[in-house]
Amino acid sequence: MSLVSERRTVVARRRRARGFEHNQLGVTFYRSGALDLAIERFELATRRAPWVSSYWLNLGVAFLDKGILGKAEAAIKRALELDNKSQSAYFHLAKLHEKREDEAAAREAYEKAIELDPRTHLAQRARERLEEWHPRLLGMPNSGERS
Repeated sequence: MSLVSERRTVVARRRRARGFEHNQLGVTFYRSGALDLAIERFELATRRAPWVSSYWLNLGVAFLDKGILGKAEAAIKRALELDNKSQSAYFHLAKLHEKREDEAAAREAYEKAIELDPRTHLAQRARERLEEWHPRLLGMPNSGERS
């Protein structure tokens, strides 16, 4: 391996490690309710290691909780570009569509989350959200309607 290759490898490892550190701090801030600080750290993590889908998802979830839906959508979709089998990303994308009251998109994302692995806790939560949010998403009449 050449000296240049070795240096690039070392730099990449450092960036990855710093990305991990920023993400971990972001998770700590997120769990304590400090969303602005969490977002700062998640943004740093995505800059240091832009290929890590979970960093983008964490950023998207923090934006979603903060109510910044445009940035939340962009980050979650980036996570899905990097890992199109992320059940959690589809679940949170559905929650975003729910906030926008886009029933068709919410249903599609929840169904995709369920399809990826119907036995998980997230799949169960997706089924519950479909039932709670709007019964018509499941093709059922609203509880206040008469048949």
